[in-house]
Amino acid sequence: MRQLVYQLILIIVFSLLSCTTLFPQIIAKVTDKSSLFRTNGDSEKPTVTLMNINRFSYWVRNDGWSGRNPHTAEAGGIYPAGTGPVVFQDGVVWGGWVDDPDSLFALRVGGQTFWVGTVPGRIISPGIPEDPDLPHVRIYRIRKDYQSLSEHELRQDAAQLFYDGDTTLVTPQDIQKVQTQYEKDWNEWPVEYGAPFYDLNRNGIYEPQQGETPGLANADQVVWFVCNDLDEDATTNAFGSPPLGLELQVTLWAYKGENDFLGDVIFKRYRLINKSEGSIDSMYIGQWADMDIGNYTQDLVGCDTLLQIGYAYNGLPDDGDFTKYQLTPPAAGYVLLQGPIIPSPGDTALFDFNRISGFKNLKMNAFSYLFFLGEPPPFATYEKTLQYYNSLRGYRPTNDIENPDPYIIGYGPHAGEPTRFPLSGDPVTGIGDIDGRGNNLSPRDVRLMVSSGPFTMQPGDTQEVVFALVGGKGTISYLSNIDVLRINSRAIREEFPNFYRTYHTMVAPVVEATSLDGKVVLDWGKDAELLQEIEREDLPGNYFFEGYNIYQLPRWDASPEEAVYITTIDRETPPRIISGYRLDPLSGTFRFGPLLYGNDSGLQYFCEIDQDYISRSSFQNYQTYYFAVRGYRFTPDPAYPFPVIESPSGKVAVRVYENNPGYQASLGDEISVSHVAGRGSGEIIAKVVNPASVTGHTYEITFDSQQRWSLMDINTGTIKLSQQTNLSGGNHFPTVDGIMVSIWSPDSLYIRDWTYEGDRWISGYNWGGSHFFGGLDVGWHFLGSTIANEELVPVQLVFQDSQEVNEDGFWSKGAVYRRDLGYTYAGTGELPIRAFDVTLPDAPRRLNISFTEDDTLAPANFLWDMGWDGNRFPDELGAGEQLFIHLSDYDEGQRYGAGTPFSGDTLWAPGSDVLFALWPKSRGVRPYLHAHFTMDIHLYRPFSSEDIFQFTAPPPPDIPTRVQLFQNYPNPFNNGTIIRYRIPTRGRVLLEVFNILGERVAVIEDAQKNEGQYEIRWEPRTLSSGIYFIHLEAAGIHETRKIAYVR
Repeated sequence: MRQLVYQLILIIVFSLLSCTTLFPQIIAKVTDKSSLFRTNGDSEKPTVTLMNINRFSYWVRNDGWSGRNPHTAEAGGIYPAGTGPVVFQDGVVWGGWVDDPDSLFALRVGGQTFWVGTVPGRIISPGIPEDPDLPHVRIYRIRKDYQSLSEHELRQDAAQLFYDGDTTLVTPQDIQKVQTQYEKDWNEWPVEYGAPFYDLNRNGIYEPQQGETPGLANADQVVWFVCNDLDEDATTNAFGSPPLGLELQVTLWAYKGENDFLGDVIFKRYRLINKSEGSIDSMYIGQWADMDIGNYTQDLVGCDTLLQIGYAYNGLPDDGDFTKYQLTPPAAGYVLLQGPIIPSPGDTALFDFNRISGFKNLKMNAFSYLFFLGEPPPFATYEKTLQYYNSLRGYRPTNDIENPDPYIIGYGPHAGEPTRFPLSGDPVTGIGDIDGRGNNLSPRDVRLMVSSGPFTMQPGDTQEVVFALVGGKGTISYLSNIDVLRINSRAIREEFPNFYRTYHTMVAPVVEATSLDGKVVLDWGKDAELLQEIEREDLPGNYFFEGYNIYQLPRWDASPEEAVYITTIDRETPPRIISGYRLDPLSGTFRFGPLLYGNDSGLQYFCEIDQDYISRSSFQNYQTYYFAVRGYRFTPDPAYPFPVIESPSGKVAVRVYENNPGYQASLGDEISVSHVAGRGSGEIIAKVVNPASVTGHTYEITFDSQQRWSLMDINTGTIKLSQQTNLSGGNHFPTVDGIMVSIWSPDSLYIRDWTYEGDRWISGYNWGGSHFFGGLDVGWHFLGSTIANEELVPVQLVFQDSQEVNEDGFWSKGAVYRRDLGYTYAGTGELPIRAFDVTLPDAPRRLNISFTEDDTLAPANFLWDMGWDGNRFPDELGAGEQLFIHLSDYDEGQRYGAGTPFSGDTLWAPGSDVLFALWPKSRGVRPYLHAHFTMDIHLYRPFSSEDIFQFTAPPPPDIPTRVQLFQNYPNPFNNGTIIRYRIPTRGRVLLEVFNILGERVAVIEDAQKNEGQYEIRWEPRTLSSGIYFIHLEAAGIHETRKIAYVR
């Protein structure tokens, strides 16, 4: 009975529909397509939305129909955004054998093509769908930066959503609607139904109070919806098949990718859940698409089995849909990034961005481009199921499942052979099976499908498949754009699934600019936390932070391709030259060669620019210039086609003036730093990098017990930097109020240097020591020591002259060891030297000194004299008479006296508590006891919580003497303009805009401001073209300027 009823339904549906004119719309571009799309203007429950964060513009609906414009029913996959189409419509198709012995329709196919076999909502229980009219059954779209979107960004978004990109039609209500919807979707993100979120503690529970947020893969924009195939009318209309009982959760995500390949891709995750009561066997899943590369009548298709991609390209060099934008036709296609999983002992599979053992991901099993042969199959008949199932398996679309008809290679050396991967040749080189050649079809309206399988789904099983819609553009040749597509696809495949974590940190620096007498200084070091995020090193994947690239822009809204490169500020370490594939503008092909020339200059956050790099001439006074700073990462892995990825641009506009507006300091001025407490002996340098921002305030630097340092403005009590860990010196430090504070501190105590006063009569014998010509080092580096580095103390040695010896005798006594007898103890000898611990200079502590003698070089006489015989020294070895300065209090060396080396660490002086080992020798012709002199051994001592430093910044720029409102620039303007003003005293600043009728139309600024000069960028929101007046009120003074706005 069930079979009979189902057949009757099919006959009735087909009979009704065959009497209409709808059938041709399945196979051709229809004229009136408005009825094919369900749109919902209710912002409380949107059913369609737009992916538009990058160079793709892509429509999607919450029943699964995607890639189609809901306003026009025309192509809905636009690339580059704002130009021509590449996708007319796409969807996902699946098929398999269900465990249903009562049905003659055990083979079933579902999904979406021109007809949609799914409906909105999830499956509550087997056979029971969710009510699609419930408020939460809608489509969700989020951006992680939705709270900081500018009015300009919201206007653009509204124009694309509601008016096919026409910003002139956007109203304030439209802008508010977009903003409200972003907030609503964020707050109502349906994690309970499967929407992805960042599970920071991995407990599977969404906990916003713990900092968990919606989204996945650190994407900039995410779309999510859920649908199901339980509606028999829908599955019958689409494929002539009963439902399989599947729930489909769809997640689309994308990245801004302003300057890299991620701007050319939309990711699509299809999560299938078997919510039926039976298993599904021999199942396949495929990404289907009707590709329109501009004019839909002149396209070709192909596949690449290594990249697992099916793609379309134009069959002719030019296409009117792109020529009007001065573009060659792009290429676009679908990459299988993550196939279904099947058991496979010893392997690992990727699922939900995690590795699971004992499974593997299936690869692309077939590429199809024909979906009917001859006349299309009758509408809503089971033949469509049979034909699509054959297509999913890589066969031609026939009705014979048992004896499928293979594709035949139509061109190239293997022509005539069967294949599951037709058209897998290279259209760029002309090698292999290429569409449009030989027995293959000529340019036409094309379809394609990339499929994977087979696999089995038991009741309750979940499968996850990830595709990427990828574009390639930018060359002078329509065929070379295929190379761009493949290189983009290769880059995505190499980094998946790690690239999204790397890309997450590629945020734009925040840049300030200052005009300095015909020069410009860029400063992007003010936000220390942002810099740490940009330069993070704890990321998976193979891209590592390397430096910053500096560019000049021809205008504020210039594209990344229009930027003119100025210089690179990078790490001191290699690589200096980074090579990779780059587009050759002459040939239109990619060639391998240098991409970026670094300087190994060391990182810093400021840059001085002394010319206009666009005109290659000096800056022109009173003209505004635009600059951009981009962080970049580098991979040394040659498998990656893009060795460099850049962040979005941190942009800044600056107007150049004839002379400095009252600056009291210059770029690079060093500020005196006082050490007001503590004994640390590293190095602290305070340097002016932005004279416009200095305050004249006094600042204090302090350290904690872990050597983390903080910077406080004493005048205001504000902590400017907190718990900074960089102690490496150089310029790699954030800036505060126009000043860079550079700190270097040793990680432990060791010798910094040595100094002397007087006519020194000894030098150092080079035994490999770190100081004193190789003759001095810490005890550990000679014969050993029992003390740790942190016990080292600064030492002063005082040497006698002959008069002092004659009058006072030798000052010191110490233990003597025989070098020629293996450093055995010999007794107590005398030295013309005193040693002092000068940690407390006003209260020095006298220290023990021991020494060696070597009877093979000079007589062992228990006197440290370097073998002096009254006339000369015997050699350049100082007679082997080495000095050991000890940590112990002076007691004439009585505490030492071990008879053999190392018999006791505390008794054998050369290896006991030795601070420093010194091997002296004669200096030139100076005799023994030539003169009284002192020698100081200075230490590097790590900074500690006892150390406090202070410095005072230069005075701020001269305070203006009157209120001034300068002419805006540019003027006339469209996107935005810069307004500059000066005020002489702190107070309220009111900056307003009036129309020619005297009506106030905008308030640009209304705030308390300190005295000084200010610039502000204003982007009109809803104004029409015309003449307006900017009015400044400050300190009781009124100033007005006329401006012209052109939309």
